[in-house]
Amino acid sequence: MKKHQISGRTILMKWVKKYTSHCDIKDSGKGLSKTMTKGRKTTLLERMEIVDFCLKHHKNYQLAAQTYQVSYQQVYQWVKKFELHGEEGLQDRRGRTKSEAELTTECPL
Repeated sequence: MKKHQISGRTILMKWVKKYTSHCDIKDSGKGLSKTMTKGRKTTLLERMEIVDFCLKHHKNYQLAAQTYQVSYQQVYQWVKKFELHGEEGLQDRRGRTKSEAELTTECPL
């Protein structure tokens, strides 16, 4: 807080909340508005390309985020998932339906 001249813990917590919710913030000194993250939808191939780019540039997440116009946090998460699970880790699992084997069945009486 001292390094960035943040006046109190409450101010810091409000900033973190805005940052993680991808809200717009205003530069208190100049009144300029700037979106903190620039997320967009990506395909599996794009995510693989972004991760490859990031790894080839020594995990420069900021450069990858700027180059591909995605958020820094997404690049960071994709790289971590790729390192743990490979290409499978980059799959978008939202809306995935369970397979028949995963569904529970009632016990016969």
